[in-house]
Amino acid sequence: MLDRVSYHDCVKSGLTDVDFVIEAASEDLKLKQRLFEDLAALTPKHAILASNTSSISLTKIAGTIPERAH
Repeated sequence: MLDRVSYHDCVKSGLTDVDFVIEAASEDLKLKQRLFEDLAALTPKHAILASNTSSISLTKIAGTIPERAH
């Protein structure tokens, strides 16, 4: 099962066929918003974008990509 999990420290490639993404960037709202914008552009529309945040509102993070926020 772990062979289906991969780690990427760059969001420039390798994300065109993913179903689920968990970001684990620093607790910085602007950084996470930019990251979610990049992820939304590079991943399939059906892909679930998740955050490993502990202190930032997910609504604020995903607010930059309203077409993907459910």
